[in-house]
Order: sequence, then C-alpha cells, then structure tokens
Amino acid sequence: MRSPYFLAECIKSIVVTNKGGHSTALIFFVNERGNYMTSYEFEKEAKNSLIKVLSEKYSIRGIDISDVNFVWFSYQLGGMKCTLYSPKMFNLYAEVTYNKDKNEMYLDIYKKDLNVLIKPTEESDGTN
Repeated sequence: MRSPYFLAECIKSIVVTNKGGHSTALIFFVNERGNYMTSYEFEKEAKNSLIKVLSEKYSIRGIDISDVNFVWFSYQLGGMKCTLYSPKMFNLYAEVTYNKDKNEMYLDIYKKDLNVLIKPTEESDGTN
C-alpha cells in the first residue's frame, strides 16, 4: 500500500509568487503513468500541495491530509478546480486549479480579512 503522500513525489517543481495579498503556487505535475491526473489524483495532489506550501511558506505545520476538506469542486472540459479549507489554516483559504492543456496545477492562497453580516432590507427581500 502506498503512502497517502505518494502523489507529492510526482511533483516536478513548485514556483510560489506573492502578489496582491495572496500567494500562488504553480505546480508541474505528471502522474506515475505519465498521464493527466484523474479527479481522485487531483484531490489528493491538491491537499498534499496545500500542506506542503503551508508548511514551507507560512510555517503552518501539523496539518494532515485528513484535516483538509473540499469545500467546492468543479470539472469542466478536462480542467478541475476546487476550494480547500482546514480549521488549522486559521484565516487562510485555498483554491486549486488544474489546467489539463498545460498539465499544470495552480494553488492560490487567500487571506480572509473581513466577515460582515448583511441583512436584506424590506425592498430586497427577494420578491418583485
């Protein structure tokens, strides 16, 4: 049986940039068969990559793959995208995109700055 981190060994390189308050990691990936990844591989790779980037760039350690949850996932035209969250990420939020045409995966990490409750007014209660 493989380690739950076996896909992380397939990463060819990670390039991290920090622009406009969020970090982006560009991950070049080829699975062990030399093919594009499946949705299962995408999920595992997204979680493992997030754990690695959080540890290396944010010094957030102690996150296991089981601590990271898929919030949202989409598959369109061979590309995949998801959002990830773990309570151990504090106020950070991650988005991962897989570009099948380039066989690249992008990891964006955002910081939540504000959460404001907005109550609907009587004029905007959803009725016409």
